[in-house]
Amino acid sequence: MRVLIAAAFALPAGALAHDAAGEAWWSFDPWTWAPMLAAVALYFKGLRLLARKPAPLRQAGFAAGMAALFLALVWPLDALAERSLAAHMAQHMLLIAVAAPLLAFSDAARVLFRALPARRAFRKLLLLPSAGAAFALHALAIWVGHAPLVIAWTLEYRWVHLLEHAALFGTALVLWSALARLRAAGAAALYTLATLIHTGMLGALLTFAPRPLFAGATLEDQQLAGLIMWIPGGLAYLAIGLAFAAAWLLAAGAQSVTYRRPGAT
Repeated sequence: MRVLIAAAFALPAGALAHDAAGEAWWSFDPWTWAPMLAAVALYFKGLRLLARKPAPLRQAGFAAGMAALFLALVWPLDALAERSLAAHMAQHMLLIAVAAPLLAFSDAARVLFRALPARRAFRKLLLLPSAGAAFALHALAIWVGHAPLVIAWTLEYRWVHLLEHAALFGTALVLWSALARLRAAGAAALYTLATLIHTGMLGALLTFAPRPLFAGATLEDQQLAGLIMWIPGGLAYLAIGLAFAAAWLLAAGAQSVTYRRPGAT
């Protein structure tokens, strides 16, 4: 693992895999590539050490979440995001509406912490904020992260772009992890619905704005970015919300059967 991380830091960002026109399609920024390599290495180490391994479906969820991170941060969207607001938005939706929920529900934290030498020290990281606080924090990150001034800074300064990604993905991971541990699946469905509504409002704002709100972006590019947040992003949230609602209905049905009186029809 140390060799892989060292190799990642030795690679210059955007120095490899150019197309025929000479444009970079890959991003080998060590600040994204190295943590992803470390997470995968720790995950496999944790799997070997755990006596009770996650179900195959949860392991597949971790693989799918890491694949979504790869598409958003390594190939091809990170390079395209430097030239297209729509690609930038697609990055964000992969991070917050695909990768983060997949990783949160994959039980990856338990596996990763098992691989760490000082597991007890890291258990405090599992003491997540309440669902309401996590929702508010993530909503703030979304609206601040898509402010025109912040977007302009991300295009001018690479470290701001990385910080924006960390804030969006980190708060999304906290939100979905908090919702996953809620005993009331109905409440989790409502928080997901609220997330769908406010992100849909932001997407609609970008889609129907009469002029470009971001420096260097065309109106068509901005409209496409808004549609990406509004439609595909909304569908992702809808799928998660329906899963929570289904879990809530199943739990309510099981509870009604448990408390049904003998002989009752």
